[in-house]
Amino acid sequence: IADIETVDLGLHVGEPPTVAIGPARQDADGNWRTQFYAPDVTLQLRARAEILPIPILGIVDFSLADLEIPLAVNAGGGRGYLVAADCAAGSSNTVEFTVELEREVARIVTGSLDSEGELQSSPLDADVGRISLLFGLLSIDPLLHLDAELDGTVPGTEERVVLDPRYDLYCDPLTGCAEVGYEDLGSGLAGLNLGLTVNASLLEGTLGGISLGQVLNPVIDLIEDLLSDVVVSLGDALINPLLRTLGVGLGGISVNVSAANQDAIQVIENITVASAQG
Repeated sequence: IADIETVDLGLHVGEPPTVAIGPARQDADGNWRTQFYAPDVTLQLRARAEILPIPILGIVDFSLADLEIPLAVNAGGGRGYLVAADCAAGSSNTVEFTVELEREVARIVTGSLDSEGELQSSPLDADVGRISLLFGLLSIDPLLHLDAELDGTVPGTEERVVLDPRYDLYCDPLTGCAEVGYEDLGSGLAGLNLGLTVNASLLEGTLGGISLGQVLNPVIDLIEDLLSDVVVSLGDALINPLLRTLGVGLGGISVNVSAANQDAIQVIENITVASAQG
């Protein structure tokens, strides 16, 4: 994938998706009684990448080999509430459900996961790079001390969704209950706001009368491009497909209704309604 040679991957599931049973009502404190949660999924990746030799300023070849890039990913997830149910009536035995979804912020950072699967952001810290002069007769390796930090987020959102189609109230005695749902696997890297900071300092000063400071800015640009390419490549080829296989996505959330019951209806007559006026 791009300039990636190998990737080590670790998967942590802190909480599985929940199964919630309850009514579309609030309690005395105004909290929705039926709440559900998306799975808490985090990933840890360690990618080994390289930049092949590239001529800089026409006199220097620069290469960046075997740079290890540690990444930690939180898929985001979130929670939801059952906020309305347009119940069956008359000859219609279907129910229309409305849910409120709160998607949390998803993140990709340089760093790792702790023992609880929580993201621990930390800079990439390494001595890297090799420059070759005079057709490879002279070289410096390593060239730079690299301090790079990446922090990308997919913003969280809130939305109210009406599940479509309406849900059949009673299960079929032969085929069982039907299922209706809403699935949003997230926009993935298309919704990622990527922040990248790269600081590099030379480990050597000059060679052959050539100031190495002249090549520093082009090298930093190459490293920034490499880190961005690694994140995009891993996201498209590995992170998003893996999360979607698990039923989630980067910044996504989904909900399914698999059964519904409605209590018997009773008609109460001759009720006096007191006026609130006066």
